[in-house]
Amino acid sequence: MRRSHITWLVGSLATVALAAIGVSATVFSNELNALVRQHVFTLDATHWILLSLVVVAFLLILLFAYLNAGKNERIDELEARNRDLVEQLETDTKSGLSSYDFFIRKFDDEYVPAAREGSVFSVLMIDIVGFKSINDTLGHDAGDEAISLIGGFLKSFVRGKRDLAARYGEAADEFFFIISGDTAALTGFTNRLRRELEQECTENFELLKSAGIVLKFWSSATSVSENDSWEKAKTRLTKGLVQAKDIPTESTVIIASD
Repeated sequence: MRRSHITWLVGSLATVALAAIGVSATVFSNELNALVRQHVFTLDATHWILLSLVVVAFLLILLFAYLNAGKNERIDELEARNRDLVEQLETDTKSGLSSYDFFIRKFDDEYVPAAREGSVFSVLMIDIVGFKSINDTLGHDAGDEAISLIGGFLKSFVRGKRDLAARYGEAADEFFFIISGDTAALTGFTNRLRRELEQECTENFELLKSAGIVLKFWSSATSVSENDSWEKAKTRLTKGLVQAKDIPTESTVIIASD
């Protein structure tokens, strides 16, 4: 319970008590006065001490509840602040996708163990060629805007909790995807992603249209194996991306896992 709630509760109880006393004093003034004179003045010292202890105990309980509520409120604030910090560490601020470090950790700690248990995942590396033209022609602010727009579009392709999309460090033009399914399923996914992303950039990104900039997309893909690691998978993906860029038309090269 928050400290403000405790304050409100104590204030409400005090108000009700004062109101009840006022009503009683008004309606039953004679009877109440007689009752008070009869019993209060007949109390001895022991009774007064006990009554005082009860009052003090009640006040201490209220004080403890108030202080404890303040402590809980501070704990809630710290937990909320920690959640915000964790989210910042796990998110790439420019694209809104997962950060590269978070992606690596998830790959090694979750996806590889899941592959050992029989789950099937594929990882995709996308290189978007043309970002340098944005920075050179329109400036780095425009480049950051393009990263944000494309990051939001890629995030829309994340289909569930098991899929993950990330931006590769400070490299503006490289992104990674992990999706459920084998590389055969990944081929259709990649073709759709490339087609819709290129259409999105061509038709809806005003900053690109105004400068006549056309982005092109090459990619490589591989399966996540049970004895995998991110370093092994990244080596395969990099090799596949080099092969893909040797092909004149946009394409995806699939590299078999070890």
